[in-house]
Amino acid sequence: MRIGSFKGALLSVLMIASIVALAIPLLSSSPVHAALTPHAPIYIYDNAKFTKPDPVNGGGSGTADDPYIIENWDINASSANGIYIENTTAYFIIRNCYVHDGRAQEFYGIKLDNVINGRLENNTCENNYFGICIFYCPSNNTLINNICKNNSNYGIYLEVSPYHNLINNTCWNNPTAICLSYSSYDNLINNTCLKSTFGIDLYYSPYNYLINNTCENNSTYGIDLSYYSSYNDLINNTCSNNSTYGIYLYYYSSNNTLINNTVKNNGNGIDLYYSSNNNHIYHNYFANLITQAHDSCSNFWDNGYPSGGNYWSDYTGADNYRGDNQNIPGSDGIGDTPYYIPGGSNRDWYPLMNPFPFPWTGWSVFGLENLYVVRLEKNLYLAQGSKLVVKFYDYGNNFENEAIIDNITPPENVKENENVPHPPQGSSPVKTAVKKAELVLTTDNTANVISTIASFTVHQSDLRDRTKAILKLWGGHPELWDAFRAEFKDILKQWGSAPP
Repeated sequence: MRIGSFKGALLSVLMIASIVALAIPLLSSSPVHAALTPHAPIYIYDNAKFTKPDPVNGGGSGTADDPYIIENWDINASSANGIYIENTTAYFIIRNCYVHDGRAQEFYGIKLDNVINGRLENNTCENNYFGICIFYCPSNNTLINNICKNNSNYGIYLEVSPYHNLINNTCWNNPTAICLSYSSYDNLINNTCLKSTFGIDLYYSPYNYLINNTCENNSTYGIDLSYYSSYNDLINNTCSNNSTYGIYLYYYSSNNTLINNTVKNNGNGIDLYYSSNNNHIYHNYFANLITQAHDSCSNFWDNGYPSGGNYWSDYTGADNYRGDNQNIPGSDGIGDTPYYIPGGSNRDWYPLMNPFPFPWTGWSVFGLENLYVVRLEKNLYLAQGSKLVVKFYDYGNNFENEAIIDNITPPENVKENENVPHPPQGSSPVKTAVKKAELVLTTDNTANVISTIASFTVHQSDLRDRTKAILKLWGGHPELWDAFRAEFKDILKQWGSAPP
């Protein structure tokens, strides 16, 4: 039986691939500004106010293919919101602007209110009330490569603003670096949140994607999901050196998926409180100062067997057994005893022995079906690679041939028993006896081995067992006598070379 990819793990790959692919054409250079021209605060309250050449100094007609461009302005926001646009549907870009000093009078750096089709790129918003505010904007605004620093409230703030993309922004030294409030279906990708009170804060905000963000050196949380912030996906984020929590889920923030995140050197790693239930947390890396995790709710801390759970730097268990119940001799990359999550009755039932990304977890066992065929049992979670291959060797470790047994698309669970014949050598149809075999995980090029999963050497004891099996079958299968005679002759030939 072959089982498809685990839902959560498959989501991690598909979401990263699709969203990052979407982001690539949006990327532009880092926010290094051209020579700037001083300008008074800009206020645009309908499509007709995108006037040229001021403030639309970069041309454009307001269409998707030819957006209005507002660029290279130096705007002091001490007397009004620096750039304030509301009630527009025209396509526009604001880029390479420096908007500053609205802090004392609580003016915003850049504010969009009931706006769609906007793009903010390579702007610096400094020392304002909010750096960038997206307020009641129904969809389709993109913030990319902006810097928001030293603002008195938020670096970037979205309220009731779904279907937005925040990509490669840097927010530091703000009370809250990035906040989503009552906002859903937003993509936060590759943002950096530093030296603030809160890194990324979701408040009443479900169904968002947080991917590849870095939240470091914040005085409270790295990432905070609170008040019904449910069904969010947190994938490949790094939360480190935050004073209180790396990631914090609070007050009915349920059904979130946290995969492949690095949570290290925080006061506490991940904490879940107040009915934040049914969250799926696996393949994360934990190495924290006080507690790795705390969970007073009911959640899932692993992805089942053989996918496994999380890597815990303080896990002291051994890996001497395998299988769903960890009671079959043989290692599988998963600890034999669960990891206890303080705060309640939660467990990581399958703690990882090595950090993600790992090539595989699970197990595979060879046996000799007959002299020319190996029997292969396996239950594997494959996180890398393209092919499962059985490679055959002679007793001198010289390569003889190989058989591709599975083409895979990670992450994928492969659970099946099968027989793998030794392929004939060259063009000869003569059967080739098995001496040594290895199950390996490879790239598309089977010469590029990522990891050896299992190996098998045919010993004299295996040959003896096979001879006994032939004798047992002899009387009831006269139609196989010729094949049995040929196999027995090959067993005798191999006996002298086989190890005891």
